[in-house]
Amino acid sequence: LAALALGKIGKAALPAVEKLLDHEDETSRYYALWVIGMIGSDAKEQTPRILKMMEKDADEEVRVKSIQTLVRIAADSKEVQDKLIQRALKTGDLSAERQVAIEELHRLGAPALAPLAKLASDPELLLTEIGAKANTSMHQLLDDNKSNAFAETALPHLGDFLAAEPPTVFDFVPPKHEGLGWILARHGEQRCTVMQQNFSKPVRVWTKNGE
Repeated sequence: LAALALGKIGKAALPAVEKLLDHEDETSRYYALWVIGMIGSDAKEQTPRILKMMEKDADEEVRVKSIQTLVRIAADSKEVQDKLIQRALKTGDLSAERQVAIEELHRLGAPALAPLAKLASDPELLLTEIGAKANTSMHQLLDDNKSNAFAETALPHLGDFLAAEPPTVFDFVPPKHEGLGWILARHGEQRCTVMQQNFSKPVRVWTKNGE
């Protein structure tokens, strides 16, 4: 309740809250990050400190909360974007940190297009929680950015978006696909010719004998 109240106070609460980021109690650090995330871009000056917590804090929940906080205070920071994308694309990693990084990628806007297209269209992730989170985050990104300017940026990835199958995990809730439909309805025609050309190219298949 104290954290919620401080978050609603906003920037004026920062001088007191930022001191708790070094608190020996992990719960105090966790809630300090929560408050800073609620304050938003007014707390952007804390970005370097929280980046360090994301990588080096001893507590996993604090590291996870650091990721969630960073995209709320500095989603436009190139360093934050690079760190989140790097964490999201870390293959073989099923940690909570990677899952949260993927969940939060959509908040980065256009820089998240390529990594989410890659993750959501990866057939090896269909059976994993990672695949479900990537698919949801991808469609959240498209749903939140229904503009002509964003669509132009997204068009090169349209093939990957269309290839992204719904994950087969039991509790996956399919996205609405509103953003993808919006792009296809307004800008899909200019990509159809290119996609048809790619599909019509002859494919060379190599056998075991090298033929």
